[in-house]
Amino acid sequence: MTNEKKPYWFVRVRWFRGHDLTAFSSELSRDFTVVRPFVSSKDWYLHRELGSLLVRADTLYALLETDKATLYQKEAAPFTRKDLELRERIFKLYPHTLRAPAAFFVQEPPFEVSE
Repeated sequence: MTNEKKPYWFVRVRWFRGHDLTAFSSELSRDFTVVRPFVSSKDWYLHRELGSLLVRADTLYALLETDKATLYQKEAAPFTRKDLELRERIFKLYPHTLRAPAAFFVQEPPFEVSE
């Protein structure tokens, strides 16, 4: 068994309503790199907003949908201040870990912080 560190990966959700990703994209682009901008489309059957926005801090990426955010790293690395800022903003906007009551038992994976 190896002690190789795994890249960070964690999902956050909103339970009852989604975000306006067009406005959120504009706000995030001031502080982070927009890797893939949001392009709006509607699901014809459920009339639900589709599409995603991908932003990057230094080592941390956030794939944002209206009701779900996936935070991840491509390679394991300590979080920088900018990574921590992106993580904090996403946690505030997507306050839950799962779409079920079992979310109480889900724990964020450990990560290191650079100095």
